[in-house]
Amino acid sequence: MAVTLAKDVLLHLDKYRTVGFSGYCSGDIPDDLNSKLNWNAQRFIAKIEKNCGVCALGSMFLSYIRKLDDVKVKDLTLQYNHHSKPIFRVERKGVLDFKLREIFSEKQLLMIESAFERRSMCSNAPDNYDNSDWSKGFGYDRVPNYIAEAINFGREFVEAKDRLQAIMQNIIANNGEFVPTNKSENQTNSIKT
Repeated sequence: MAVTLAKDVLLHLDKYRTVGFSGYCSGDIPDDLNSKLNWNAQRFIAKIEKNCGVCALGSMFLSYIRKLDDVKVKDLTLQYNHHSKPIFRVERKGVLDFKLREIFSEKQLLMIESAFERRSMCSNAPDNYDNSDWSKGFGYDRVPNYIAEAINFGREFVEAKDRLQAIMQNIIANNGEFVPTNKSENQTNSIKT
């Protein structure tokens, strides 16, 4: 299913309002969705993605909705903007995390997110995640090697859309796993600045 999601992200890459948005998945709610909060979100995915800004995990979450039809409109956290217009905002901890962890391990999600953001996202790990191989603190000198490799992978791409495309292509090429060391040149485990 991971390869299916990655291919779907690539297929819909140009349909999102923005890629690299600060947040996981956020946008305006089409007016006709306010009265359909208990309906499956898949039915409205084209309207949702057109109004949506995404990051790597946010785009994968929208592909999850598109492919698995297991999310209600109300699961997209509803808020109101400064004009009292309803918007949706999906954060890491909650439905996005719960659904994507059906497909990816927590380690994989942290690597994907760190590669996309080009910085350690270890502080977003759930409280019950086994972080016994991590140093305390999350400064660049204190992240696991696999996070440093993910960050270095992400830093190869200036544009967020290019970075997202490269991450998804890597997942496809590696049969559903994000393997940031699978590059033509040798990488070191220190973070490039």
